Amino acid sequence: MNMRGKKDVRQWVGQNVGMTLDQLDPEVADVLHNLATEQTRDFLEVAEQGLRLSRKKANLPPPNSRREVVAFFMEFRVKIQMVHDRVQGVPDVPLFDFGGYRFLNSRAFVEAKMLYGAMGGLA
Repeated sequence: MNMRGKKDVRQWVGQNVGMTLDQLDPEVADVLHNLATEQTRDFLEVAEQGLRLSRKKANLPPPNSRREVVAFFMEFRVKIQMVHDRVQGVPDVPLFDFGGYRFLNSRAFVEAKMLYGAMGGLA
């Protein structure tokens, strides 16, 4: 994967805003994971960009509160961690919006929750 900085990641987000979690390439998840751990502010900026672009593309209103954006950050970070950790069977939920009950009730999330509750994700 040839994404080196925030500009490359922002461009990738703009091109892939309609992607579902099950379509996320593990190599891209690794890049996003590294951004999250090494440049957290940049990671959060591109995550919010993705959420806002996703809503715009779907003709939905933008997030209506900072609380909603922060909740998305948490879910997005878990999604990235799951693909980075190669959790099998991630669901076909929006990558750049909430996955809702389909995400939270998916077998992959239940398994990941047990893994992360015990030791966290892989470094």
